Amino acid sequence: MHRKIIFSVTIIIGLMLTACGGAETTSTPGTGTPAIDAEALYRTTCVVCHGPDREGLAGLGKPLTPDALSGYSASEVRGFIADGKSDTAMRAFSNSLSGDEIDALAQFIKNVAP
Repeated sequence: MHRKIIFSVTIIIGLMLTACGGAETTSTPGTGTPAIDAEALYRTTCVVCHGPDREGLAGLGKPLTPDALSGYSASEVRGFIADGKSDTAMRAFSNSLSGDEIDALAQFIKNVAP
């Protein structure tokens, strides 16, 4: 009985960790390179300040939609994510996200409508 409980708790904890983990990655067919789920990365990294609909949250973060970002180049958006944005609450993520994750996130918020 004790082993069944331990097994069940282990499974539940594993499922919780999987569900709460970072961005999901899969291998891009034919390349062996992991594909980054930028939408999941947004939900785990940006939603706290920019909101679940990417329309921004008053006093925290500006909207991150293609329309709101139309005045910025893809390179500028990438730079804001990597290096932060001075005079705002936007912090740098270059120490916590890989270059590929930053690129995927920048492309997602710049080009994909919510």
